[in-house]
Amino acid sequence: MGPMQERNGRTTPRVLNPLWIISLFLGISETTVGIAATQVTGWIQGLFAVSATAFPLLVSGAFFATLWKKPEVLYAPGDFPEHVPVPEFVHGIHRSVSSSLDEVSSVVRDTLESILPAILAPRVPPDAVQDVVGEAVASAQASLESRAIKIDIPRVGASAERVEWIIDQNMTVSNLLDSLWLTHLRELVKPYTYPKQWVLMDRQTGKMFEKVAQLSLNDDDRLLEEIGIVPGMELAVVLKGAPSGQNRKSRPSVDPGMKASQQ
Repeated sequence: MGPMQERNGRTTPRVLNPLWIISLFLGISETTVGIAATQVTGWIQGLFAVSATAFPLLVSGAFFATLWKKPEVLYAPGDFPEHVPVPEFVHGIHRSVSSSLDEVSSVVRDTLESILPAILAPRVPPDAVQDVVGEAVASAQASLESRAIKIDIPRVGASAERVEWIIDQNMTVSNLLDSLWLTHLRELVKPYTYPKQWVLMDRQTGKMFEKVAQLSLNDDDRLLEEIGIVPGMELAVVLKGAPSGQNRKSRPSVDPGMKASQQ
């Protein structure tokens, strides 16, 4: 590839990010060690061979550790989106995936308020930009609310916390259980314990979605709609064996045929 690339009809310099530097350093190092190994014999040649094998492994380990802990350092300044502030982009990288209505609404609102004014400026009078942005945010909020379910999450030593969770037509049983556990329940129950330690209950009917998981690693890829969970429902997380104060209005019932895992 050449040093120049087309962007929006203009020719701009290609940005070299740290990955290019790492790959160049690794390539030169391995080539140098390989050439040196052909010029010697005996145990020294063996030492070069071991170095040529071990060095890439060490670099790979350091790379994946960096990718896991601080992936933002692998971006060049030109790699960051133009309309999103760098601190917000970095925060988004480290943020765990959540379908909480409050969190998703906050991200959508911040994104629209950051991007739309610059896009609308050439087309909309300055005094009308904020009104258009406000209407877009309100429309997005209404759309998200129409796709949400309410879930009561138990809290140790406190009353249950109600969260609104966004679901869509492509969300599976496993997706919901996994995201709930990762976001709200990992301090309360162990992984892969649904329904042994916790279960979802329909607050309107008292029906327990009790046979959702078989304590295995197999995912349930059925859509939520197939097992009766649709937008607008009110659910509750019931902890098995928890004090009665943590599980109010829990009436046992069984929804047959459901099985999934939760991580």
